[in-house]
Amino acid sequence: MDIQNPYAVPAIISTFLYLAFIFLILKIDFNSRLNRISALFFALLLFWSFAEWMERWANSPESALFWARAIMVAIILMPPVLIHLTLVFPWTKKEVSPAIFGLYGSSLLLLSVHLNSDMFVAGVDRYFAGYGTVLGPYGTQIYLYLAFFTIVSILILMRSYVLTNCRIALGQLRMLIIALSISFLFIFFTGFAPHIYGDPKAYPLTTPAFIITGLILLYAISRYHVFVPESKKESASEGAKAEKGIKVLPRERAMDEFYRHVSSGNRVICFTARDSEETKEELDVKHVPVIEIEEACSKKTERKSLIPFMITDALMEKNTAILLDGAENIFSNGELREFLDEMRDLELKENLLIVSLSKNPSGIFDFDLKGNGKSEIQ
Repeated sequence: MDIQNPYAVPAIISTFLYLAFIFLILKIDFNSRLNRISALFFALLLFWSFAEWMERWANSPESALFWARAIMVAIILMPPVLIHLTLVFPWTKKEVSPAIFGLYGSSLLLLSVHLNSDMFVAGVDRYFAGYGTVLGPYGTQIYLYLAFFTIVSILILMRSYVLTNCRIALGQLRMLIIALSISFLFIFFTGFAPHIYGDPKAYPLTTPAFIITGLILLYAISRYHVFVPESKKESASEGAKAEKGIKVLPRERAMDEFYRHVSSGNRVICFTARDSEETKEELDVKHVPVIEIEEACSKKTERKSLIPFMITDALMEKNTAILLDGAENIFSNGELREFLDEMRDLELKENLLIVSLSKNPSGIFDFDLKGNGKSEIQ
């Protein structure tokens, strides 16, 4: 086995990079639909990278052919997973058309054809970078299949970018659009185009593109907290409606207001900077999800940046009332103003965010949240 082949290095790096990604996002929240779909997408990139690694290291045409066919498996399965991911990103509560299952079905059908014929991969050839794939009579069409749905996925993300007014979502979408665009350009012009122009022995920059994409996603996770613990869902009575907007209230009033929504049957969630069990006892409700911010954030320095993302995720479902308890323990006066301004950009559809304060930082209760109205205090 030619373990000294330097052209295998990008594939090796990409393999371990996506292995770490899968572990990270499933550790954050295994039950999150977005995290699971993202893990499936990363698993295909990992499988593709590992197969290319093994193809570069192969010491016989038979072994190289096996791994070349394995790469084609990843290419065939990529389109439906990619489309599914872009449909639910960045909000996991968006509805997905049942047509997505038809796309999964078409990929499984193509996979069956691939596993039982040489229509997509005819063989391998030796050249300076190791063994490379020789496409079958319909191999070009499979590359076009992936290219078409990659472009569709980027257009879906761009549409979401245009429609959203939330700065958090804009940052997340921008990073994923950039990452997918880079991968598409690298794979198309170095992995697919050479086959069209009669140069199948060109070195494909697929795994280097995966590395760049991974680094961009790593930045997005750090900067925009793309994957956060998803709030537990509580059933709400159909007749009960949460109020719309943001209320900044003294703590006693905030607790009373939140309890009123609990009693009315609305979907409710509490994020607290205090002890979660003590907060539950104070609310005198056992079934309400109370998320202790200290436990949700692995580092204290993450609290200020992670809270907006957790609240944003929770507010994407209608008829929801959220209590942020003890905000003054997390934010300074100026930071709280910035946080409230960020929350203002959310499209609260019949939802309510209640921010409780034990003390009144100067001017916070009079802060103009909507541009034409004041936060409520009674």
